[in-house]
Amino acid sequence: MNEKKGIGRLFLFYSVMAFAPSILVMALSGWIISRVADDSFYKLTEFSLLGSDGMSYQSIAQIFLLSLIFGALLTIFMSEIFFKKVMLLWRYMIFIFLSSVTLCLFAIIFQWFRIDMREAYLTMALLFIVFFTIGIIPVIIRTKLNDKRYKKLLSEYKSKNIDD
Repeated sequence: MNEKKGIGRLFLFYSVMAFAPSILVMALSGWIISRVADDSFYKLTEFSLLGSDGMSYQSIAQIFLLSLIFGALLTIFMSEIFFKKVMLLWRYMIFIFLSSVTLCLFAIIFQWFRIDMREAYLTMALLFIVFFTIGIIPVIIRTKLNDKRYKKLLSEYKSKNIDD
């Protein structure tokens, strides 16, 4: 029972951590664009999420649904509950692949961009790569620090057991 509570809390945490920054980034983007663009800018399909009068309820619901899916993917791949023996690097790679597929599907299904706008999809991919890289840096640092710590603990353990 405690394991199920842990999974639920983890899912909720990951979902909120995906949703809150997404809304903030979209709101900030809309605010910045509203300061520099005229009203004709918003008539383009690729900016339908932002809208000239602010974010629509549909946009917020789409981002919320996307956040729930990301939260589920993170819960599945980042917890030791489901994939105990899979290397963390592989879990990240699978998560990133599924996240990018999900993001592209959302962009197509909800018509965030017209399907023939290669530039918009390339920009989305570029931004995804940039933000992924920024997000993965702390993970790499943590992994390296843990590796050093475990090597130190292993050498201490070996020295104690060899001396005995």
